[in-house]
Amino acid sequence: MMNKYYVLLFIFTSVLFYAQKVDTIEINQFKTVQIIFNEEITYVEAGTGDLQVKNKIVDNILILQSLVPQSDFINTNLFIKTKTNVYNPMIKYNELPKKSTLLEKDLKSAVNNSAIPASPPVLNKTEGVEKTSKGNDSGKNKNSTSEVKTRTDEVNIYKTVAANDKSLFYQIMDKNDIFKPSRQYATDVWFRFFAHYIKDGKYYFKFQVENNSDLDYNIDHIFFSIQTLKKRNVSETQKEVNFTKFLNPTEVVPAKSKMFLVFEFNSFSINKTEEFVIETSEKNGARNFVVGIPYFIINKPIKL
Repeated sequence: MMNKYYVLLFIFTSVLFYAQKVDTIEINQFKTVQIIFNEEITYVEAGTGDLQVKNKIVDNILILQSLVPQSDFINTNLFIKTKTNVYNPMIKYNELPKKSTLLEKDLKSAVNNSAIPASPPVLNKTEGVEKTSKGNDSGKNKNSTSEVKTRTDEVNIYKTVAANDKSLFYQIMDKNDIFKPSRQYATDVWFRFFAHYIKDGKYYFKFQVENNSDLDYNIDHIFFSIQTLKKRNVSETQKEVNFTKFLNPTEVVPAKSKMFLVFEFNSFSINKTEEFVIETSEKNGARNFVVGIPYFIINKPIKL
């Protein structure tokens, strides 16, 4: 009787274990991981782009492998879209992945496309500030105050960009690149690094301050440096890096608004023990940010 009990317990435990959905996929640099889908895969993108996660689609099979060693790997997400479903598991590095082959039914948090709006509001990016398209008339009276404020912000940003920099500034604004891990949040304010570009031997770093609070965000100072990563028995070093130009000088990010900040630097590179660090502080406030950008991003600028 006891033997039957243990057999049933084993079967129940096994079924429960295998019924659990996977929300994290483990990969490494030396072996591939395969995910077999029931239908065509239409789109795949890692949060860090193609810098550390290699993906290949063969029919309805997605093959994943790390491009960097574990010491350089940053945990990220992987957006996967099929004809009828969307998945967004986390990706992390593991020398010994628990599974090397997964089935679509193993993946957690699938969202059926019927639940996704077919035509979301269109955003027009104009002079560094995002606003809802004029074609969206729903709630027009309700949002009239914020629309007026957005237009005012646009004019202010437009005025701060020098005439000979406007073409370059708008070219950078039209780019949609973003390195998601380099960002920080503090009391309804986001500070994000989007990307950096290279043109004529100059770097152009694109940041965004998203102020969702009811208070203006007054920028006290922004400090750039190259810092060594902390290691045991090794003291941290810091070297200031000065920008050559602030394309759209901005001192205030108004409440309930987003603003891009674009800085020009002489081009440079860093080694794998260093990172490029941005520190911002709020005038008469405590919403301060420290964001680091790893060497493998800094050393691969995007050409304009």
